[in-house]
Amino acid sequence: MNLKRLKKYFDSKSSADEVDELTKWVEKEEAVSDLESEFENAWKNIKVNPGDYQKWGGKLSKIHEKIEMEELFGSLIPAKKKRFQKFRDRAPVLKDAFPKRKSNTRYIVPGILTLVIFVSLALSYFHRVQIPIISSIEKSTESGQKLSFHLEDGTSVTLNAGSKLSYPANFDEDNRTVELQGEAFFEVRKDASRPFRVITKNVITTALGTSFNINTKKNIEIALVTGMVSVESLSEEDSMQSVILNPGELATISSNSNVIQKSVFDFRKYISWKDGLIFFKEADYLEIKDYLENWYGVNIYSNKIPETQWKFSGKFEDESLENILSALQFGHNFEYKIEGKKIQLIFN
Repeated sequence: MNLKRLKKYFDSKSSADEVDELTKWVEKEEAVSDLESEFENAWKNIKVNPGDYQKWGGKLSKIHEKIEMEELFGSLIPAKKKRFQKFRDRAPVLKDAFPKRKSNTRYIVPGILTLVIFVSLALSYFHRVQIPIISSIEKSTESGQKLSFHLEDGTSVTLNAGSKLSYPANFDEDNRTVELQGEAFFEVRKDASRPFRVITKNVITTALGTSFNINTKKNIEIALVTGMVSVESLSEEDSMQSVILNPGELATISSNSNVIQKSVFDFRKYISWKDGLIFFKEADYLEIKDYLENWYGVNIYSNKIPETQWKFSGKFEDESLENILSALQFGHNFEYKIEGKKIQLIFN
């Protein structure tokens, strides 16, 4: 049974033979799995726009109203049914959505069952695959900038340079969902009834009340400071992997895989940036170059890549770029020129 034939039934275009076939199919044990498979295949070809979720919510509410009205009428005793009849005739009851055929409930009940199955699978698969941001607000930073602010639930966010956070002006009643590009540190306000979710590419990080750092600039890295979070990674093949992080643990998902690797991390390396500290631990030349470019909003170029491998460790607090370059010169043979936002490194 495919979705086109199901839609044909709801549009009152099915023949009597097709209705009989649909009725027999619904009564089979494999009906749910068949419908789920059909819907999953159709879903892969659908692109979800931010406004779609809101439109679907309105339609779902109308469906619920119709089902509840039909159930209410069915529960009334005969004496009350007569007095209720005028109101029922004006109400948008579920019977209007089905073909007007013989007065036989065997056509109506399978139709309701199929509709309920269809809607339940749609919502289940929708929330599992993608949770879109509705009426989103965007906060972003350029290179050399950082930004701290609070969300409407009281959650504190510190956004690192070259990053963007999208979030709704008002969170839903059952979840708090934001979308991150770049790097941010979250101190989540605890709310047991509404989990806090951060969507980063194909990864969802879920928490209640906790603090953690997420960096998506190369690989996706989730570093947990306090509390507990779950990390879910979804591949293009729709296979899901998930882990639970405890304080001091790091989840890493490479850019070309959904595999989650869990390890411990150095707090200074992953968290110090939010307090205005630059921390390097055995960092190579390219790592230092990229970090300083993003931190100070400059462009660093050189006459060549250094021949000797850099393994630099150090911590800087409120230091100028010139002071950091001077410190790097002690262990490495190069000169530098600063011209506005352009930094030239000259290796011998």
